[in-house]
Amino acid sequence: MFKLGVDTPNMPNIQQMLASMPNEIPFATAKALTRTSKAVEVDLRATMERVFDRPKPFTVRSTFTKPATKRRLQSTVGLKDFAPKGTAAAQYLQAQIAGGKRRPKRSERALQYRGRLKPGQYMAPGRDARLNKYGNLTAAQVVKALSNVGGQIDTYQNTTSASAKRAGGRKYFWLPNNGIFWRQGKKLKSFMVIASNPNYRQRFDFYGVSQQSAERHLPDQVLRSVNEAISEAARRSGASSGRGGS
Repeated sequence: MFKLGVDTPNMPNIQQMLASMPNEIPFATAKALTRTSKAVEVDLRATMERVFDRPKPFTVRSTFTKPATKRRLQSTVGLKDFAPKGTAAAQYLQAQIAGGKRRPKRSERALQYRGRLKPGQYMAPGRDARLNKYGNLTAAQVVKALSNVGGQIDTYQNTTSASAKRAGGRKYFWLPNNGIFWRQGKKLKSFMVIASNPNYRQRFDFYGVSQQSAERHLPDQVLRSVNEAISEAARRSGASSGRGGS
């Protein structure tokens, strides 16, 4: 997460700019910080579109802002660490942000739990797999394949002999030390193959982009908040004078 507050280095002194209006300082500061974090989100998403090859909308939309408040003068920009299905962006993007090894995906953890994969082994799309427009296997494909090979953690989700018979047979099967395949005539087609965990280089400089974006946007947002505070103070002063003269 990237935290933006009144004491973040290289940022303008918001309190000094609002010194003549002490009552407006907390609210204006919170607005400036929150608006800047929203602008940082836009820059982070644009960066993901640029550095990743056909990123999924789920990935690009994985940023969020926790707004600042008058009592907590700090806004936060982060990556969502929860996904209803699959792996959260905060987890699978970590290797792209920091470099190094990636964490096992949910499907890989399931295969490890069922004894199909050994520690340190991972899965990669096979050369015969049909990928979607983002260059990935679809969740539906993976779920069906895991069920066919008995790779689901929940045994009730695995394909039984009876359910396979009703569906016209199992499409996918597990080939030890190789991965998940299907048969087309006399040929074996690879769907997901066993691979070692690759070393990733840093591609998405989350913190660097966030810092540079905040430095670029915060001065304008402070000025905007200051002007709004001045206008609001003048409006209240005018309204008060109007009531006193009636």
